[in-house]
Amino acid sequence: MTAVMMFDDRERADVYRWTMSALLVTALHGLVVIGWTLWPEPPQPLGAHLPPAIIELSLVSVSPQETELDLAPGPVMQESDSATTAAKPAAAEEAFAPVLPPMDSDLVLPAAQPKAEKAPVTEKEPVKSEAEKEAPQTRKPVEKKKTHTDRTPAPKTTASRRAEQRAHQAASSRVGAQAMANALPSYRERLAAHLQRYKRYPPELRAAGVRGVARLTFTVNRSGHVLSSRLTGSSGNSSLDAETLAMIRRAQPLPSFPPEITVSSMSFTIPVGFVIR
Repeated sequence: MTAVMMFDDRERADVYRWTMSALLVTALHGLVVIGWTLWPEPPQPLGAHLPPAIIELSLVSVSPQETELDLAPGPVMQESDSATTAAKPAAAEEAFAPVLPPMDSDLVLPAAQPKAEKAPVTEKEPVKSEAEKEAPQTRKPVEKKKTHTDRTPAPKTTASRRAEQRAHQAASSRVGAQAMANALPSYRERLAAHLQRYKRYPPELRAAGVRGVARLTFTVNRSGHVLSSRLTGSSGNSSLDAETLAMIRRAQPLPSFPPEITVSSMSFTIPVGFVIR
Protein backbone atom coordinates (compact mmCIF):
# COMPACT_ATOMS: atom_id res chain seq x y z
CA MET A 1 0.00 0.00 0.00
CA THR A 2 2.84 2.31 0.84
CA ALA A 3 4.58 1.51 -2.47
CA VAL A 4 1.47 2.36 -4.44
CA MET A 5 1.17 5.73 -2.74
CA MET A 6 4.83 6.55 -3.44
CA PHE A 7 4.35 5.70 -7.13
CA ASP A 8 1.38 8.07 -7.33
CA ASP A 9 3.36 10.90 -5.76
CA ARG A 10 6.20 10.46 -8.27
CA GLU A 11 3.77 10.43 -11.21
CA ARG A 12 2.16 13.63 -9.99
CA ALA A 13 5.56 15.28 -9.61
CA ASP A 14 6.58 14.30 -13.13
CA VAL A 15 3.34 15.60 -14.62
CA TYR A 16 3.73 18.85 -12.71
CA ARG A 17 7.34 19.23 -13.82
CA TRP A 18 6.56 18.60 -17.50
CA THR A 19 3.63 20.97 -17.41
CA MET A 20 5.69 23.78 -15.88
CA SER A 21 8.48 23.14 -18.40
CA ALA A 22 6.03 23.43 -21.33
CA LEU A 23 4.59 26.63 -19.93
CA LEU A 24 8.05 28.11 -19.40
CA VAL A 25 9.15 27.26 -22.96
CA THR A 26 5.98 28.76 -24.39
CA ALA A 27 6.46 31.96 -22.36
CA LEU A 28 10.07 32.28 -23.53
CA HIS A 29 9.06 31.90 -27.17
CA GLY A 30 6.37 34.52 -26.72
CA LEU A 31 8.84 36.95 -25.19
CA VAL A 32 11.26 36.42 -28.08
CA VAL A 33 8.54 37.09 -30.66
CA ILE A 34 7.33 40.21 -28.83
CA GLY A 35 10.86 41.52 -28.45
CA TRP A 36 11.59 40.97 -32.17
CA THR A 37 8.43 42.80 -33.13
CA LEU A 38 9.01 45.78 -30.84
CA TRP A 39 12.73 46.08 -31.52
CA PRO A 40 13.36 49.53 -33.18
CA GLU A 41 14.74 49.53 -36.74
CA PRO A 42 18.03 51.35 -37.42
CA PRO A 43 17.44 54.93 -38.71
CA GLN A 44 17.82 55.35 -42.48
CA PRO A 45 19.47 58.39 -44.09
CA LEU A 46 17.13 61.25 -44.99
CA GLY A 47 15.67 60.92 -48.45
CA ALA A 48 16.76 57.27 -48.96
CA HIS A 49 14.50 54.91 -50.94
CA LEU A 50 12.39 57.88 -52.19
CA PRO A 51 11.50 58.31 -55.85
CA PRO A 52 12.96 61.32 -57.64
CA ALA A 53 10.99 64.55 -57.39
CA ILE A 54 9.32 66.00 -60.44
CA ILE A 55 8.34 69.65 -60.54
CA GLU A 56 5.65 70.36 -63.07
CA LEU A 57 6.33 73.63 -64.85
CA SER A 58 4.25 75.21 -67.59
CA LEU A 59 4.09 78.71 -69.02
CA VAL A 60 0.97 80.62 -69.91
CA SER A 61 1.17 84.01 -71.64
CA VAL A 62 -1.29 86.23 -73.51
CA SER A 63 -0.31 87.50 -76.91
CA PRO A 64 -0.84 91.22 -77.52
CA GLN A 65 -4.22 92.12 -78.96
CA GLU A 66 -4.47 93.86 -82.27
CA THR A 67 -6.23 97.23 -82.15
CA GLU A 68 -8.10 98.62 -85.09
CA LEU A 69 -7.09 102.17 -86.06
CA ASP A 70 -9.76 104.84 -86.59
CA LEU A 71 -8.73 106.28 -89.98
CA ALA A 72 -9.81 109.76 -91.11
CA PRO A 73 -12.08 109.70 -94.19
CA GLY A 74 -10.15 110.30 -97.44
CA PRO A 75 -11.33 111.83 -100.72
CA VAL A 76 -12.92 108.59 -101.93
CA MET A 77 -14.84 108.14 -98.72
CA GLN A 78 -16.10 111.73 -98.82
CA GLU A 79 -17.31 111.35 -102.43
CA SER A 80 -19.17 108.17 -101.56
CA ASP A 81 -20.80 109.89 -98.59
CA SER A 82 -21.92 112.81 -100.75
CA ALA A 83 -23.28 110.42 -103.38
CA THR A 84 -25.31 108.58 -100.78
CA THR A 85 -26.66 111.81 -99.31
CA ALA A 86 -27.62 113.02 -102.82
CA ALA A 87 -29.35 109.76 -103.60
CA LYS A 88 -31.45 109.86 -100.43
CA PRO A 89 -33.57 112.94 -101.39
CA ALA A 90 -34.20 111.50 -104.88
CA ALA A 91 -35.37 108.26 -103.36
CA ALA A 92 -37.55 110.18 -100.94
CA GLU A 93 -39.13 112.16 -103.77
CA GLU A 94 -39.88 108.95 -105.66
CA ALA A 95 -41.35 107.40 -102.55
CA PHE A 96 -43.61 110.40 -101.81
CA ALA A 97 -44.66 111.17 -105.43
CA PRO A 98 -48.44 111.80 -105.56
CA VAL A 99 -50.48 109.01 -107.12
CA LEU A 100 -53.06 110.27 -109.63
CA PRO A 101 -56.46 108.60 -109.68
CA PRO A 102 -57.22 106.45 -112.73
CA MET A 103 -59.02 108.21 -115.58
CA ASP A 104 -62.58 107.31 -116.37
CA SER A 105 -62.81 105.25 -119.54
CA ASP A 106 -66.14 106.92 -120.52
CA LEU A 107 -64.51 110.31 -120.66
CA VAL A 108 -63.87 111.38 -124.28
CA LEU A 109 -61.21 113.96 -124.85
CA PRO A 110 -61.80 116.48 -127.63
CA ALA A 111 -59.72 115.91 -130.72
CA ALA A 112 -56.83 118.24 -131.14
CA GLN A 113 -57.41 120.73 -133.92
CA PRO A 114 -54.60 120.90 -136.45
CA LYS A 115 -52.73 124.19 -136.50
CA ALA A 116 -52.77 126.22 -139.64
CA GLU A 117 -49.50 125.98 -141.46
CA LYS A 118 -47.85 129.26 -142.31
CA ALA A 119 -46.71 129.86 -145.84
CA PRO A 120 -42.98 129.98 -146.16
CA VAL A 121 -41.61 133.47 -146.62
CA THR A 122 -38.97 133.80 -149.28
CA GLU A 123 -36.34 136.37 -148.59
CA LYS A 124 -35.00 138.33 -151.48
CA GLU A 125 -31.29 138.33 -151.95
CA PRO A 126 -29.74 141.82 -151.94
CA VAL A 127 -28.56 142.99 -155.29
CA LYS A 128 -24.83 143.56 -155.32
CA SER A 129 -23.31 146.43 -157.23
CA GLU A 130 -20.78 145.93 -160.00
CA ALA A 131 -17.96 147.33 -157.85
CA GLU A 132 -18.66 144.84 -155.14
CA LYS A 133 -18.68 142.01 -157.65
CA GLU A 134 -15.33 143.01 -159.14
CA ALA A 135 -13.53 143.53 -155.84
CA PRO A 136 -11.89 140.27 -154.74
CA GLN A 137 -12.87 139.04 -151.34
CA THR A 138 -9.78 138.53 -149.18
CA ARG A 139 -10.11 136.76 -145.90
CA LYS A 140 -7.49 136.88 -143.19
CA PRO A 141 -6.52 133.50 -141.83
CA VAL A 142 -7.70 133.00 -138.35
CA GLU A 143 -4.80 132.30 -136.02
CA LYS A 144 -5.41 129.47 -133.65
CA LYS A 145 -4.68 130.28 -130.13
CA LYS A 146 -2.29 127.93 -128.52
CA THR A 147 -3.45 126.85 -125.15
CA HIS A 148 -0.94 125.41 -122.79
CA THR A 149 -2.52 123.21 -120.16
CA ASP A 150 -0.50 122.43 -117.12
CA ARG A 151 -1.18 118.88 -116.16
CA THR A 152 0.67 118.91 -112.90
CA PRO A 153 -0.98 116.67 -110.29
CA ALA A 154 -2.92 118.46 -107.63
CA PRO A 155 -1.15 118.49 -104.28
CA LYS A 156 -2.43 115.99 -101.76
CA THR A 157 -4.36 117.34 -98.85
CA THR A 158 -3.22 116.94 -95.26
CA ALA A 159 -6.11 114.58 -94.50
CA SER A 160 -5.21 112.22 -97.34
CA ARG A 161 -1.55 112.14 -96.27
CA ARG A 162 -2.50 111.33 -92.71
CA ALA A 163 -4.85 108.62 -93.91
CA GLU A 164 -2.08 107.04 -95.98
CA GLN A 165 0.36 107.19 -93.07
CA ARG A 166 -2.14 105.61 -90.71
CA ALA A 167 -2.95 102.89 -93.23
CA HIS A 168 0.76 102.14 -93.65
CA GLN A 169 1.28 102.03 -89.90
CA ALA A 170 -1.72 99.75 -89.46
CA ALA A 171 -0.44 97.34 -92.11
CA SER A 172 3.06 97.24 -90.61
CA SER A 173 1.67 96.70 -87.10
CA ARG A 174 -0.45 93.77 -88.30
CA VAL A 175 2.59 92.15 -89.92
CA GLY A 176 4.66 92.67 -86.76
CA ALA A 177 1.92 91.24 -84.54
CA GLN A 178 1.67 88.12 -86.71
CA ALA A 179 5.45 87.57 -86.59
CA MET A 180 5.40 88.05 -82.81
CA ALA A 181 2.58 85.51 -82.41
CA ASN A 182 4.57 82.98 -84.43
CA ALA A 183 7.71 83.49 -82.30
CA LEU A 184 6.02 83.27 -78.88
CA PRO A 185 5.64 79.43 -78.64
CA SER A 186 9.34 78.75 -79.21
CA TYR A 187 10.32 81.45 -76.70
CA ARG A 188 8.00 79.94 -74.07
CA GLU A 189 9.69 76.56 -74.55
CA ARG A 190 13.13 78.12 -74.07
CA LEU A 191 11.95 79.94 -70.95
CA ALA A 192 10.43 76.79 -69.42
CA ALA A 193 13.58 74.75 -70.07
CA HIS A 194 15.72 77.49 -68.50
CA LEU A 195 13.61 77.69 -65.32
CA GLN A 196 13.53 73.89 -65.06
CA ARG A 197 17.31 73.85 -64.54
CA TYR A 198 17.11 76.20 -61.52
CA LYS A 199 14.25 74.64 -59.55
CA ARG A 200 14.88 72.95 -56.18
CA TYR A 201 12.73 70.64 -54.07
CA PRO A 202 13.63 70.98 -50.34
CA PRO A 203 14.77 67.46 -49.22
CA GLU A 204 13.02 67.63 -45.83
CA LEU A 205 9.70 68.49 -47.53
CA ARG A 206 10.18 65.77 -50.12
CA ALA A 207 10.91 63.19 -47.40
CA ALA A 208 7.81 64.27 -45.52
CA GLY A 209 5.70 64.00 -48.68
CA VAL A 210 4.73 67.68 -48.71
CA ARG A 211 3.21 68.64 -52.07
CA GLY A 212 1.78 71.79 -53.56
CA VAL A 213 1.41 74.01 -56.62
CA ALA A 214 2.43 77.67 -56.48
CA ARG A 215 1.45 80.23 -59.09
CA LEU A 216 4.17 82.76 -60.03
CA THR A 217 3.74 85.93 -62.11
CA PHE A 218 6.79 87.84 -63.32
CA THR A 219 7.71 90.53 -65.86
CA VAL A 220 10.87 90.25 -67.97
CA ASN A 221 12.43 92.80 -70.35
CA ARG A 222 14.09 92.23 -73.72
CA SER A 223 17.52 91.46 -72.24
CA GLY A 224 16.13 88.80 -69.88
CA HIS A 225 16.20 90.75 -66.60
CA VAL A 226 13.25 90.20 -64.27
CA LEU A 227 11.59 93.52 -63.51
CA SER A 228 9.09 92.20 -60.95
CA SER A 229 7.90 88.87 -59.53
CA ARG A 230 5.13 87.91 -57.12
CA LEU A 231 3.05 84.95 -56.04
CA THR A 232 -0.50 85.05 -57.40
CA GLY A 233 -1.39 81.67 -55.86
CA SER A 234 -0.01 79.92 -52.77
CA SER A 235 0.99 76.26 -52.71
CA GLY A 236 -0.34 75.88 -49.18
CA ASN A 237 3.16 75.64 -47.69
CA SER A 238 5.33 78.67 -46.87
CA SER A 239 8.58 76.81 -47.62
CA LEU A 240 7.40 75.84 -51.12
CA ASP A 241 6.26 79.43 -51.77
CA ALA A 242 9.68 80.73 -50.71
CA GLU A 243 11.42 78.19 -52.97
CA THR A 244 9.29 79.33 -55.92
CA LEU A 245 10.44 82.94 -55.47
CA ALA A 246 14.04 81.80 -54.98
CA MET A 247 13.89 79.88 -58.27
CA ILE A 248 13.14 82.99 -60.35
CA ARG A 249 15.96 84.87 -58.61
CA ARG A 250 18.49 82.09 -59.27
CA ALA A 251 17.48 81.78 -62.93
CA GLN A 252 18.39 85.38 -63.88
CA PRO A 253 19.12 86.45 -66.51
CA LEU A 254 16.36 84.73 -68.44
CA PRO A 255 16.57 84.10 -72.23
CA SER A 256 16.44 87.33 -74.21
CA PHE A 257 13.66 88.10 -76.68
CA PRO A 258 14.07 87.07 -80.33
CA PRO A 259 14.03 89.86 -82.96
CA GLU A 260 10.40 89.03 -83.86
CA ILE A 261 9.22 90.08 -80.38
CA THR A 262 9.41 93.86 -80.61
CA VAL A 263 7.85 94.81 -77.26
CA SER A 264 10.04 96.15 -74.45
CA SER A 265 8.74 93.75 -71.77
CA MET A 266 6.33 90.85 -71.29
CA SER A 267 4.51 89.31 -68.31
CA PHE A 268 4.14 85.56 -67.76
CA THR A 269 2.18 83.48 -65.25
CA ILE A 270 3.52 79.99 -64.48
CA PRO A 271 2.19 77.25 -62.18
CA VAL A 272 5.12 75.55 -60.39
CA GLY A 273 4.08 72.17 -58.99
CA PHE A 274 6.09 70.27 -56.38
CA VAL A 275 4.98 66.66 -56.93
CA ILE A 276 6.68 63.33 -56.16
CA ARG A 277 5.94 60.60 -58.70
